[in-house]
This record gives sequence, C-alpha cells and structure tokens, in this order.
Amino acid sequence: MKINIQICDEFKEYLKNIDINSYINDLIAQDIYMHSVQFKKDKTKFQNRLKSAIKGNTLSHTQMWNKIDEL
Repeated sequence: MKINIQICDEFKEYLKNIDINSYINDLIAQDIYMHSVQFKKDKTKFQNRLKSAIKGNTLSHTQMWNKIDEL
C-alpha cells in the first residue's frame, strides 16, 4: 500500500526527527490488531485479570516470577 501525505510547513519543524513511514506502519499495525480476533481474546483475558486484582487476588513479586519461569 502506498500513502501520500502532505505536511503543512508550520508542522515540518516538529516532525523533522520523526520517521513518518515507521509511524504510519505502526498505526496500521495497531489498527489491524485492534480489530482482530486476538485482540478480543487478549481484552477478555486482561479484563478478567483486572477484575481479579480489584478483588484482591494478586501475586507477590516472587510468585509472579515463578509463574513466568513456569512458562
């Protein structure tokens, strides 16, 4: 896909250190993820984790690293 963008002269100074191609590619990748089945699964998993944490079901730092090591 090819995208052409015109940048107003007044904004060129702000954007001189930004890789526009990389920025646009990141935005497209984020948009694809946000509309994916994987995002829906991840969102549900994280919502459940948040509910659990709000209820006080949290792990200590050591327990967390033990779980990570098990993976």
